[in-house]
Amino acid sequence: MSLHTGQANMRKASKDLAARWGEVRALWRDEVARQFEEQYIHSLLREVRVTQEAMAHMGSVVVQIRQDCE
Repeated sequence: MSLHTGQANMRKASKDLAARWGEVRALWRDEVARQFEEQYIHSLLREVRVTQEAMAHMGSVVVQIRQDCE
């Protein structure tokens, strides 16, 4: 799997998670839901963003390496 494909898959999965969580959150509105959202959903989505940024940086490094090796 290429870096680009991995980024695209991760982007889609995080959008799907956010959409599905929105559906659940519309029905589950108590303090436990708020805690779950903060502890798991928000934390996971933050980590996904950090990972996507790292993958983007890795992609630019790979491009530079390929250019340097030509």
